[in-house]
Amino acid sequence: MKMLIYIINVCVKFFFMCAPFFVLSTYIAITRRWEDSVRRTLAIKVMVASILMCVIVYIGGDFIFALFGINIHSFRIGTGVILLLTAIQLSSGGDSSSNVGPDVTPSDVMIVPLTTPVVVGPAILGSIVVMAAEAHTITTRIADLTGITLAMLMVGFILYMSSTVERLVTKQGISVMTKISGLILSAIAAQMIMTGIKAFIH
Repeated sequence: MKMLIYIINVCVKFFFMCAPFFVLSTYIAITRRWEDSVRRTLAIKVMVASILMCVIVYIGGDFIFALFGINIHSFRIGTGVILLLTAIQLSSGGDSSSNVGPDVTPSDVMIVPLTTPVVVGPAILGSIVVMAAEAHTITTRIADLTGITLAMLMVGFILYMSSTVERLVTKQGISVMTKISGLILSAIAAQMIMTGIKAFIH
């Protein structure tokens, strides 16, 4: 039961860190001129690519710290700052419009910009590296990866249903929910920064 709660916490944390409604508005802007079937197929591919990227970064997290000699607390503070900047942009109504040329295909935008940095941005990657460095047991690593995967599946489902969501929520509704996501992200970022500073003080 305790592990299940931990997985849910990881899932919810990364779901909001992805800023799903900001991701959705960006996805809609980029794919607006394509048919629903193309948008759904692209959403599945972006979801799979996002999961693979997160898993690779998680597994290689320890190597990244060892290679660059980075202190985990410094990395936590840096990640928190990046996340806070993202939160500020979302809360202030960051522009999610995108100028996509007529010759651009779904394959051209699948990895960049949709998978990264739209879905898996710097803050997500930084958080994954920190989480991997703090995981000392196989059980914890499995739980982390399960929670992260579930979060990416949820974001992927939202993108898969983008056409329906766009009709139901409307552009104004998505804008409001993006700002709410920004507020939640700012709280997560503040906690990360304070935890890192506290570790240095003690």
